[in-house]
Amino acid sequence: MPAALCPHFLTVSMDTVDPMVFKQLRGGASVGKVLRNVTEFHKTCPTVRMGFITTVTKLNIGLIDPLIDAGLEAGVAVFHLRQVIHNPDSPVIDHSAVSDLTVPDAAFADVVARVQGKYGHVTRFCIQEASGMRILGNSVRTQSMLPGEAELARIGI
Repeated sequence: MPAALCPHFLTVSMDTVDPMVFKQLRGGASVGKVLRNVTEFHKTCPTVRMGFITTVTKLNIGLIDPLIDAGLEAGVAVFHLRQVIHNPDSPVIDHSAVSDLTVPDAAFADVVARVQGKYGHVTRFCIQEASGMRILGNSVRTQSMLPGEAELARIGI
């Protein structure tokens, strides 16, 4: 791909590299195919910074390290860890399923502290706690956006 056609930053929603959990969370998609695509994209456009957006749930909270390892190997520079949020007023979700995936605040804080301590010297993290997504009624979509070009340049990515 010509450099002129490469974006400046690519984000991929990637919740796990465990094939079984990936299928549960992503409706049967192939984790291997997604990782191959990310790796090939990075080889084709090595100057494009890439990020994974990960919604941390009860299913994947113990699988964050392998996700980060695979992302780093594929060329991912930023990991956005977002605590799953359950909005009981939402008319479009299966409330019983989301409720079963919800991670306690303390468990999310523990995994964030651990991965920042382990990987903070080689990558960047954007952390979004469930409480932050509820502040002032901001939508999850607005709160889940990775930093823009100016912010990435400011923090040296």
